[in-house]
Amino acid sequence: MKTIVGGLLCILACSTAIADGDAAVGKSKTLLCSGCHTRDGNSKNPEYPVLASQGQAYMVKQILDFKSGARKEMHMTPLVEAISNADIPDITAYFSSQMRKQNSAPPPTSDLGKQIFLSGNSAKPVSPCSGCHGEDGKGNAVLKFPSLAGQHADYIVKMLKEFRSGTRSNDKNALMRNIAMDLDDKEIEALAAFITAMR
Repeated sequence: MKTIVGGLLCILACSTAIADGDAAVGKSKTLLCSGCHTRDGNSKNPEYPVLASQGQAYMVKQILDFKSGARKEMHMTPLVEAISNADIPDITAYFSSQMRKQNSAPPPTSDLGKQIFLSGNSAKPVSPCSGCHGEDGKGNAVLKFPSLAGQHADYIVKMLKEFRSGTRSNDKNALMRNIAMDLDDKEIEALAAFITAMR
């Protein structure tokens, strides 16, 4: 029991340390990011993720993974070289503090995405997305699971397919890779449609 409590305290302490950063200062450091993600993190290009309201600890991890090579992406990999480790808390604090704008995505044409997101698929088996990302899709900041609600559908599809193929592999304990490998294209498209329409 002491080990479990100690582990939880460590997680909370570590997440607090990562969460340090000045959003106001961070705004002035996001010019490099704005070309793809816009100044407030609400990217207009569906290929680039929305960063507004994203969990700060999650964003810190992704930037550090881009820097280390644990996550590779043709646009981000060269850009993160210009970001100092000292700037990362401020930049992520700024984007995390921004309001995610509601998109105009149409409602899904089927309940398949909702079913998988909330209940999974025991026949495969596929765990429900809500177990890590919350029923509202807002993620889990402490455990560094990202907010998905309102994210671009094209980006969700791209990431799930990259996890499925192993092209993206910076998920702890291969959690997302193990889930995505059991998703077919139809299920991925349905999930993306449901996620992007979440409010």
